[in-house]
Amino acid sequence: MEFRTLVHIGPYKTGSTSLQEFLSRNHDWLLERGLLYPKAGRQIGRDKLDRAHNPLFHAARLEDHVAYQRFVDDLGKEVAEHSPRILILSSEVASRESLTQNFYDLINDTIPGSTRDILLYVRRQDDLLSSRYSQRVKTGNLRWPKSIQHLNSPKFLDHRLRIENLKRALPEFGVVVRSFDRDKKRLIPNFLEQVGIERIESANPAPRMNSKRPWGVTWLGRYLNVLPQPMARYTIRQFIKMDGHLQAKGIDLLGGIGKPLSYQQRRNIIEQYADSNAWLASEYFDGLDPFLLDTETHQPIRNQA
Repeated sequence: MEFRTLVHIGPYKTGSTSLQEFLSRNHDWLLERGLLYPKAGRQIGRDKLDRAHNPLFHAARLEDHVAYQRFVDDLGKEVAEHSPRILILSSEVASRESLTQNFYDLINDTIPGSTRDILLYVRRQDDLLSSRYSQRVKTGNLRWPKSIQHLNSPKFLDHRLRIENLKRALPEFGVVVRSFDRDKKRLIPNFLEQVGIERIESANPAPRMNSKRPWGVTWLGRYLNVLPQPMARYTIRQFIKMDGHLQAKGIDLLGGIGKPLSYQQRRNIIEQYADSNAWLASEYFDGLDPFLLDTETHQPIRNQA
């Protein structure tokens, strides 16, 4: 049985949660169109499913061979039952920077498919850094005295480095690269167009999954995260409620808190990765800038690097 396998790996902060929620909600709708977003590899306990295939890829990452083989066996049964033209797997776990070659060897040897591709999204580095910083503070994983600069690292932000590492680690997989900046307003329709679906009116729409916090709350959260996490989360929730009431009365407690990166810092980051982005434009975007649109035509513009 011949079919294509598309492994979407994110990375983090490129719309993955919304895409995974859509795929999970539309399992049967996708099957009718020859696409399998399998339940295998998403099981949490007996009765609950993750929206993504995080259990599968966590088992590979942790080298839990018993759990991983069980997921792979279930995946094989599901593929045999439905005979899809395209198998879709999705997990940002597969984009983590700390993965070993053992992880990739396991994926290479066990994920089925007559043709297999990795799908990843790229995002302009200054925006990616700001968004990742906000998420790390929100989850309690970044606290004072650490700052956004602790995440300013090529292993997070250099797209060429990530892609070339993937090609070396998974030589039998193709690599498909999309621009989050270009696709974000039509993320799900653009994704489905890649797998041959042009109309989605009858699908179950996915809700917006990640609400955007005011930068003032992120600034405060960075300091509150030095507290034990239950206390920090409770304090932040209470502050957000109080801030909402005060905002309704025209009082903005943290209105003077700016974004974590200044304009000059953003320019410096873009310049830092200019060569990497020029390579990206040449290799995957026909010489067009992956991130910028012409202000008049709203069309991609030629990369100047």
